[in-house]
Amino acid sequence: MSKLLCLCVVLLTSSSLHAQERNWSDSTGSYKVVAELVGVKNDSAILRKTDGEQVVVPLKRLSKDDQQFVTKWQKDQSTKQPAGEKDSKDVDWTADVKTKATAKREPGFDYDFNSKDPMPEVVVSVDLMGNAAASAIQFGKLKIDSCQDGKGNDLKIEVEKFGVDISKEMDKIQKRGEDFFPSHPENGIRFKIKSLDKSGSVKKISLVAGQIDVLTGGIEKTETIKDVSKHEKGPIDSDLLKELGIKCEFDRTGQEVKLKMVGEATLAAIKFVDSKGKTVEPDGWSAGGWKESWEYTYNFEKIPAADLVMEFRIDPVTVTLPFEAKNVKIKSR
Repeated sequence: MSKLLCLCVVLLTSSSLHAQERNWSDSTGSYKVVAELVGVKNDSAILRKTDGEQVVVPLKRLSKDDQQFVTKWQKDQSTKQPAGEKDSKDVDWTADVKTKATAKREPGFDYDFNSKDPMPEVVVSVDLMGNAAASAIQFGKLKIDSCQDGKGNDLKIEVEKFGVDISKEMDKIQKRGEDFFPSHPENGIRFKIKSLDKSGSVKKISLVAGQIDVLTGGIEKTETIKDVSKHEKGPIDSDLLKELGIKCEFDRTGQEVKLKMVGEATLAAIKFVDSKGKTVEPDGWSAGGWKESWEYTYNFEKIPAADLVMEFRIDPVTVTLPFEAKNVKIKSR
């Protein structure tokens, strides 16, 4: 499923130095679990249980021995950090950025809504590859430093002064019915840059360059709803959703699956997976909402006997990725 799109925000990053599994207990001794310490955030320990599930436990609720263990672990992490294993905030995310660009001429959009012939456009699709782009779950601010034709002339970027904030432009674009964001490449992200070409004389883009913010990295946590074909309606109760402060309501009507979510969390992806681990694509889907309230609707010819998998990301970081491509030939549509 394509990556989610919205305005990126800067979040805190937890520690990523892992400890070995050990027995943990709460201050009363009534709750015990075998788990590995994978991070500390906001006075809470992030523990990974033997089944792979991660839980967040406030330090004050842990036993004194466990609190001492966490304190020592935090002091030791700077000297025991394994080579190649760093916090998201310490990774040089721009080290392996690669840019691939293609361009084509399209009939264009009737910006005046009354002209008989829409103004032709040059559309540049920019693919960004690399670790940051591959693990990006959201992207927002885009800045175009340069977009020049084959003669070195600056091209005027349309879409209503596009470049300040993608999330704002998305509202305008969707109202006009434009499919502005295509499917992303498997290991990266893709976005389009549009410019009017009234004379139809632009044959090549000599340079397109700029930067874009992506939300990437962090600790991944997954919630699975088993076999959605058997679910009808009602709240989804799970330890992970409670931990993340999310209220989730499942609603199925005919061949439509609707998921209503309320809460603050970074949702990386939603997908349906069959018994063989293969992703099952719906016949159509839509998403809508604002701030802490979201709704996802999926349509199937037949509700599949598949699990609904939701991937969340804890403590991702905002990274500004540069891009630059030269001498991009323009293909006719």
